[in-house]
Amino acid sequence: MPPKKRKLDDDSTEESPKYVAGKVVRTGANPPIEYSDPFRPDSELFRDEWSIPRFNAFVTYTLDHLREVYPTIFKDFIKLPSRKFHPQYYYKIDQPISINEIKNRDYEYADGTRDFLLDVELLAKNCASYNEEDSLIVKNAYQMVNYIEYEALKAKNVDKNYVINDSVRDKLLALFEKIEKATAKKITDYVTDLTANLQDADDDEFMLAEPFMELVDKEELPEYYEVIHRPTALSIIKRNLIDGQYPKVYDFITEIHLVFDNAFVFNSATSLIYQSAQALLEYFITLYREMFNELKELKDHGEMVLEVQPNEYEKFLGHRKVDQKTTTVNEESDDDFDDFNHVEGLGNGYARNMLTEDYLLGPEHVASMKLKADESNKSPIITEKINKRLETPKFNILKSLKKDSVSDQFKTDKKFYTLIEEISIFTSKGLYIQGINPMQGTKPSSNQNWLEYNFIGNKINQNENIFSLSLDPIQTYLTVIAKVKISKLRSSLHLNNDLVRPRNEPKAVLSVPHINGDGTPSVQAQGKNYENQSDNETHNEKFDIHLNEGLNLLEYECYTPGESTDVITSADNKEVMKFWINVFP
Repeated sequence: MPPKKRKLDDDSTEESPKYVAGKVVRTGANPPIEYSDPFRPDSELFRDEWSIPRFNAFVTYTLDHLREVYPTIFKDFIKLPSRKFHPQYYYKIDQPISINEIKNRDYEYADGTRDFLLDVELLAKNCASYNEEDSLIVKNAYQMVNYIEYEALKAKNVDKNYVINDSVRDKLLALFEKIEKATAKKITDYVTDLTANLQDADDDEFMLAEPFMELVDKEELPEYYEVIHRPTALSIIKRNLIDGQYPKVYDFITEIHLVFDNAFVFNSATSLIYQSAQALLEYFITLYREMFNELKELKDHGEMVLEVQPNEYEKFLGHRKVDQKTTTVNEESDDDFDDFNHVEGLGNGYARNMLTEDYLLGPEHVASMKLKADESNKSPIITEKINKRLETPKFNILKSLKKDSVSDQFKTDKKFYTLIEEISIFTSKGLYIQGINPMQGTKPSSNQNWLEYNFIGNKINQNENIFSLSLDPIQTYLTVIAKVKISKLRSSLHLNNDLVRPRNEPKAVLSVPHINGDGTPSVQAQGKNYENQSDNETHNEKFDIHLNEGLNLLEYECYTPGESTDVITSADNKEVMKFWINVFP
């Protein structure tokens, strides 16, 4: 074994990398996150409505494959940040998400492809909001989104991802020549809806593609190679196209995208090279859309042969083998669920009537409940009586307890709520659409993965205002709508003692103390003020919440403050509803 060389003192003078790996937390305020707005709304991935079969399998395969190819980029986004080491992350980011969560979600429903892409972009949006804008982890996040969207672009256009033969190569080379010789004036005249801000729009001499023809010089800009994981240039792409290195059309198209996307990642949005890249990309997209129309016309007239590789889509799904010897179907009897029939939301996978208020008393009541259900099929009178009982709100803990086990606080006369008209808790629109309108060619799910609970205010009182729900992990993102009467009301929603801001909340929000159970104010909260609205009006407040795994406390309260102070003087003019929500692991 040769002797190890001693490190020379001169080595210590080497410059340290400009970009440091890992989290670089912002020192100032976190910028807002637009969850439903894509980075590029005009992209065909968001502009067109599209779907592919077995989309969940495509998502899993693509994320796993890219994770293996680019481990340096993906490693920071596989799991959610540790609550132990980064607790502040969950105070600053409203909707945390990770690669594992995306893989576990179901996107096989109408508009599921858009939700998947928005979830992927949310990875980068959260990262850019939490970390410094010019940090390496943020630039990695943007590249990760680009690589995933390239694969989605290929899958979406699998039916026109033609094999590059001599005729198709000639069309691509002609397209490339237009990009190579494009000037600001040519692009401005050709692209009618150009969004790029070209300063010299009338310049017809300087070729905008010139800075992108060759690779960035490592000696002049070494930090470029610290950031960009797949450096490439237009001259390299042209040479590879001539040499037959791209087997299919979208292999060439995504490489062109990569050249300009690398410029977007590395450069500031206000720089000239960024604007040039944006203009060239928009010009390129316009050209290849027209090229596909031309190819289709030539094919229809028999002037060109276009081939699509057999089983092209299967490569996105990976190899899925099923062992026929070990694959069995377990037949379950009704007795298997007897011990769980009194518990709602365990994913038993079968439909049944709504449960009555005494379901929490245990499985010994199951037999009597089954008997009532059987009798209801015979007698319409009994059916009417049972339906009346079902009007009682579900999950009422206090009603299931014996009177002698309840404190004196809950033995007072019932005073039904008048300020709160209704509280609605439900899952996202996408899950509901999937449940009622599954994607064509697929069967509806046997498990209900969406929910909606409505709690009517005039049937709830101060003695019976605490409820319990159990949810599956897919249902952690919920929407809460509170319908309240306007009478100088103040209201607030707290999740695990943290204030939840209403959706589309005005910037100027009055400070309102959160009222504790003993009537004392807490100064950590803010609420909404409706003093300027009529007493006869109603108001809907919408909240988006993200539940943690395990037990969560959701508390909504509204009250009318005294004439001279915001702090209430008694519990008579306060209405509170509490929800204990258990999210299964």
